[in-house]
Amino acid sequence: MAEVSQIEVQLGQMLDAERQARLERYKAAWDAYYCRFPKPLKVKKDKPDDNVLLGLARLTVDKGVSFLFGKEVKFELPKSEDGEDELATLSPEEAWLADCWRINRKQTTLQKLALNGGVCGHTFVRIIEREPFPRLVVLDPANVEVAWDPHDIDLVRRYTVEYLGTDPRTGKTALYRQLIERDEGGQAWTITDQMVVPPNRVWTTTGRAVWRHDFAPIVDCQNLVMPNEYYGLSDLEADVV
Repeated sequence: MAEVSQIEVQLGQMLDAERQARLERYKAAWDAYYCRFPKPLKVKKDKPDDNVLLGLARLTVDKGVSFLFGKEVKFELPKSEDGEDELATLSPEEAWLADCWRINRKQTTLQKLALNGGVCGHTFVRIIEREPFPRLVVLDPANVEVAWDPHDIDLVRRYTVEYLGTDPRTGKTALYRQLIERDEGGQAWTITDQMVVPPNRVWTTTGRAVWRHDFAPIVDCQNLVMPNEYYGLSDLEADVV
């Protein structure tokens, strides 16, 4: 038992190190995108600043975003056998989808996802059930941790979303967490909302709900394909920066 506990500790340390390294890569990539570099030339007192910082990294990522979603993405119904549209007007499904994207600002949302992907290498969007249309929330990749099946890297078992915010009841800074876990049968997901207000260290559960779909309430994908890894490749990896 002692040996097993030691292995668990070592695995936990490896996971923490991997997450920290990933977050550092995200920060370095965002710094490159926003041209937050140290100035190469020293600026003497009462002298002009001759430093010129070129945002070439931003140009690279923005070009990719424009290539993907510079023009509006359209959805079409299958054509009939004679090549004519099955319906001359929008079907109820098409009309619902068009309104759903309009409410969720389709082009802006897709461009945000592409930008997160280009900089961080992976992109996430959260689906929140509402009537008559779901809400699509673009997530900061730095706030999302994924646990997958050890035998199938593409089978997600749990998403953990953590972020800082202000508790509206007290006005104090709080740490919020959502645990989104696949049920054993794979036909639903349990969503647990938690929060903790420093200096407290104990998570308080504030809500629990069931997402009754076999697909997750979070949709994510790699930016550039990386085999044998879950998280994708950024446009701004260290060698590029």
